[in-house]
Amino acid sequence: MLKRITALGLLLILAVTLIGCGTAVSYSWVATTVSSNAKVDSWTISAKSIDGHASRNIDMTSEKLAALHAENTSSDGGVFLVMTQGDTEKTFDLSGEFNGSIDTSAFEPGRVKLRLNFEKAKDVKVYINW
Repeated sequence: MLKRITALGLLLILAVTLIGCGTAVSYSWVATTVSSNAKVDSWTISAKSIDGHASRNIDMTSEKLAALHAENTSSDGGVFLVMTQGDTEKTFDLSGEFNGSIDTSAFEPGRVKLRLNFEKAKDVKVYINW
């Protein structure tokens, strides 16, 4: 019960913070010791263990698309970035030996949905900036 109350409290704090900065972010996960920070030009999620997903919509200029970069450290499990715009969808495996480069050539300037999928990932720290 205490874990559930703590998790709900953290989600409430996160929601108030995100509303304050005008960023739309949604989360659906089972996690322990998680933190998330959504800024105008970056998104960070770290967790001791996490299974689920998080998503946010970004208005991207051509400069922001060209600058899109992701970093991930995790000791186990999978971390995937899914980018969607209209009918275009690309998935990037951020696990293992990912080099940080995101090929955005299939995307146009405009609204892009970023979705992070976590598959039983442990000791996760994902940093995405644009």
